[in-house]
Formats: sequence, structure tokens, C-alpha cells
Amino acid sequence: MVSTPIGAAGRVVGDGVDIMLADDPERFADTAARVATDVASQERRARAGRAQADTGCGWDPLAVRLHALLGSVANDRTRAVVRSASALIAGPADEL
Repeated sequence: MVSTPIGAAGRVVGDGVDIMLADDPERFADTAARVATDVASQERRARAGRAQADTGCGWDPLAVRLHALLGSVANDRTRAVVRSASALIAGPADEL
């Protein structure tokens, strides 16, 4: 696969490993032509891409990341609620 860096943004890919990145039209065309004719390189990138997909894009890794995200959000919300409740209970500092 050939992409621009912008097109690959947010993806966990390695330039030259499972994707080829090119940032200008001439380099993109040269890279695409090279990729189209280099069968050994195609096979290496295909294996690397599949391995990356198997380890990073299946349900198990997604569940782990989702669990961590939800735990983080829940912890942030809990801390905010506790701070708000503490402030309400304590009242303004000048009333003490």
C-alpha cells in the first residue's frame, strides 16, 4: 500500500514495513510503480500488515483499549463528583 503521511495519520503503520509513505506527487508515483513491480516487497508488507491487524485490530485488543478508556473516563467523572460533593459539604471558606 502507498499512502501520504496525512492519509496514514492515526494508523499504526511503519513506513517501509507495512506501508510506503510518499508526500509529494512525483515520489508517490515512483513509490507506487516500485511497489507494483517488487513482488518480494509486496509479500513482506502483506505479512507485516496482516500481523499488525491480527495483534492490534481484533476484538481482544480493541476490548482492552476500550476497557482502559472507559475506566479512565469513569475515574475522571468520579473524581469530579467527589470534588463537587466535597465543595458542597464544606461550603464557602468564609463560613467556617
